[in-house]
Parts: sequence; C-alpha cells; structure tokens
Amino acid sequence: MDLDVYDLRDPSRFINDVASRIDLSDNTATLCLVRHPSTTQELVRVTRLSQPAVLESWEEASDELREVIWSWEVPDVVPPEYLAITVLVRRGRCVFTGKDSAWFMASRYCNHVARLFGPQELLVTEHGWLDYMTHRAGTSPALMA
Repeated sequence: MDLDVYDLRDPSRFINDVASRIDLSDNTATLCLVRHPSTTQELVRVTRLSQPAVLESWEEASDELREVIWSWEVPDVVPPEYLAITVLVRRGRCVFTGKDSAWFMASRYCNHVARLFGPQELLVTEHGWLDYMTHRAGTSPALMA
C-alpha cells in the first residue's frame, strides 16, 4: 500500500499506543503528535483537551487546538515530519456523524500555522475505532460499554 507522508502507517498501533498512555473515557478529546507518521510512526505527545468529544460549538475547540499545537514547538522543516491527530471518544455508532462535524470545523479553522499535517480525526466508541482519513477500523481498543 502506498502511503502519503501524512498517512498513519498503522492506525491500529497508533490507537493502542494512545490507549496505553491515557484512559479512553467517554466524551473526551485528546490531541496527539506523531513523528514520521508514514514510516516509524513515533507517538511523541498525548494531550487531553478540556473540550468534550461532543461539542456545542467549534470555536473554543479550535482555539484550544491552536494553543496546544503552538505549545509543542514543532520543528520548522519542509516537508513536515509531524502529524496531529484528535482522538474523539464518545458513545454511539462507530461512524462519523453530524455530532462530529464541529471537530472538523475546529481542525480546519484552528490556523495553527505550524509545520505539521493535520489535525486529523480518529473516533473511538464502545464498538471500536475508525480513522477518518484512511477509513481503517478495528474493534479494539474500544470505550468500555
């Protein structure tokens, strides 16, 4: 499989790495930083956000994404070596729905101006996980029922 530099090589390994570092609790959002996502896929940072997974409005989430990304001090290299991924944990079907669209807006308009790809989104529910960009999915880890 040909991967672009911003694709995760192994989304299953990524979400298992995240789950080993932080509790996948209901209605939480976590921003992760991955170095060389398409090759070595090194999980560098895992930051729990104050915003819930199910948002009322995207503006505050967008501000928080920008602030966290700026605090990471990502190296200014071309092409970028890092990818930011927002892990959304909520109850319900393991498909992206309208309730997740606020995060798409927050990611799109966070204007982080950092040399990194993303943020992209990955969803975790009690049924498993789904990577928005690759459409790859799995049953574990999952939110506890």
